[in-house]
Amino acid sequence: MIERYKARLVACGHEQKFGINFFIVFAAVITMTSVKYIFVVAYATTEEGVEILLFVPEGLVSTEEEITAQGAESVDEVGLLLGQSLYGLKQVGRLWHEHLHHVLVMIGFIQFVTNVCLYLAADSGGMTVVGTYVDDLLVTGTDKGSVSPFFVEMGGLELKGLSVTSHFLGMSVQYDGQSGYKFGQEAAIVEMLTKFGLAKANSVRAPIGGEDPAETDVADLLPHATKEMTPTELTVASFQSLVGSLLWIARCTRSDMFAVHCATRRAHAPTMTDSLEACYANRQIPEWHPISQVGHDNRKSVSAAVVQLNGMTVSWQCKKQSSVVLWTTETEYVAATVGGQGLLGQKELLSELSTAIQLPKDMLMDNQVAIVQVRS
Repeated sequence: MIERYKARLVACGHEQKFGINFFIVFAAVITMTSVKYIFVVAYATTEEGVEILLFVPEGLVSTEEEITAQGAESVDEVGLLLGQSLYGLKQVGRLWHEHLHHVLVMIGFIQFVTNVCLYLAADSGGMTVVGTYVDDLLVTGTDKGSVSPFFVEMGGLELKGLSVTSHFLGMSVQYDGQSGYKFGQEAAIVEMLTKFGLAKANSVRAPIGGEDPAETDVADLLPHATKEMTPTELTVASFQSLVGSLLWIARCTRSDMFAVHCATRRAHAPTMTDSLEACYANRQIPEWHPISQVGHDNRKSVSAAVVQLNGMTVSWQCKKQSSVVLWTTETEYVAATVGGQGLLGQKELLSELSTAIQLPKDMLMDNQVAIVQVRS
């Protein structure tokens, strides 16, 4: 006995053609630094009992282009016009971002200038902060009264998964009333180690070296994947997947940026040495080394900086210096500019949150001559 007839629509994004079925697919996403600022500000300014909430809007959004869905393959087939977006379309991320922006602005939120994925609504009763990552929303406020109306106003999106944030973008989130929020990626790290056969590798304490090989032997380059290769053989694609996972984990929670930096210098043409460095970075217990020794090939140092707010680390940077310097003092001075950029970004973001900022900001360095130069 047939109770009902059902049909399922499946978005075949792989069949879409640029310029015909879609044009722009870019969708801005919130940076992990901004995510951490939301948690820090929430910990510092909210009253007891106000939590950071994560919810996912459920529903479909309108498309910009006409997309048709074909029925039975026959002469009399029925063509359907898709009026709403389905997951699987190439432009769905952009459509979600634009739709959420329209809804948030309509209910009184103001988009940040420093980060277009942050929104703020403030009145005499308090303020509500929303961070968007495609269709995931991170919401908090200074008091319960400012957050509750937001859920009512966003009810048209059929919110689901509304709960206190325990995971966000693969990060586990734990709240400690004394020290603040703690982030971890144990599950992601274990999954990465298992995927690349490093689950049983021994950990190491020694920091990775900062040397660049002066010459690269063509025979030492990793091969491209072929059909004859086994899945366990190391190729350019598998190396890029490994360092991509390392970069994401390092950006979110792990501060041993220099080890990852060394492993990703030649991702376009990796060698066996690069693969060993990537494996070493996986085995390394996180240690912080702000400045490396100069490289063999170009004599450029690598500078790094950590930015904290209310004692909580919100961002860290690691990049090769663009110029050659002759003295350690100059190297430290250049590294200070990297940290200064992070402090300026912090100042601009907090000013949009109408949060009091203590000036001047403290910058910690370990070279006395460089400290004198920075002060002057």
